[in-house]
Amino acid sequence: VLPLTVLRELAEKHSKGGQGGGHKQLESDSGSEHDDFRPETDPVSATDADSVGQGNSSNKQQSHRFENTSREELVRMEAERRANKAFARAKQLWTWTAALAFSYVDLVTTVVVGMQYLDMGTAQGTSAAHVTFVMLGLSLGVQALFTHLSGQGELATLVTVCGGKPLWDTYHTMFDRPIQGQRSSAEALIFTRFMQVVTDSLPQAAAQTFLVAQLDSDDQSGVMVASIVGCIVSIAYLVATTELDVDKSPGLRINFPLVHGYISTKSAVQEALVLFGIVLFVGGILGAKLIALATLAGASVWVAVAWCSA
Repeated sequence: VLPLTVLRELAEKHSKGGQGGGHKQLESDSGSEHDDFRPETDPVSATDADSVGQGNSSNKQQSHRFENTSREELVRMEAERRANKAFARAKQLWTWTAALAFSYVDLVTTVVVGMQYLDMGTAQGTSAAHVTFVMLGLSLGVQALFTHLSGQGELATLVTVCGGKPLWDTYHTMFDRPIQGQRSSAEALIFTRFMQVVTDSLPQAAAQTFLVAQLDSDDQSGVMVASIVGCIVSIAYLVATTELDVDKSPGLRINFPLVHGYISTKSAVQEALVLFGIVLFVGGILGAKLIALATLAGASVWVAVAWCSA
């Protein structure tokens, strides 16, 4: 957004009567502003005066910058700025929507797998179902506790217990709706995604991989495998989007140019490809680790523990 002084000068230049009354009106306004200034009644500190002087100097520089710019060019520049802003907003909405979808795919498949364990009708299946549902309940309970302690209100806490916190936070963030407590809606969404990965996706991925590996091939199902894949993708997507936000930070790109800045900000296709590559990289490593953990745990629990602590 251009400063007010620049907009005034551009309006005066491109208006039909800009050479006449507009200039005089501007001088009149400036004069009245100077007349209203009283040093005795409106003291200004030296720091504030320097800041005002620097701001006026910056405004003058921008005014000279656009002094010879035509009206058509100014309109084109503003249209391009708005289009870029809308495109950036659309990408952010897509990121939030994808994260929401992965979260609920993970949650729904976990519940379905637990029901399939119960339908097996065996002691092993019942035990696996109890492990699955207890872990899910503990995850929702911990998330609800943190929601209550952060002062987000009873309704947000109830929504969290029912598994709707990702949708709740995504809705408030997308439409700029305030929430209770000291956190903003965007900060609450980030914290919710982090808690989901730490308390649900990662433990469920490890437990489901181990439980499915112990079943006979006839008892294993595609939904069980899909549940594990959903956990892995949810974790990998969180890591990828976090890396994307960190790498695109202007401050980090300036201070650490050798580490940050490898993701293009000018091409949405390149950005999407890098994001997809990070998801595959993290998901592949995590999947390999889980398979190795399940294999070792099937042979010896102590060997698996020693491998994890090494």
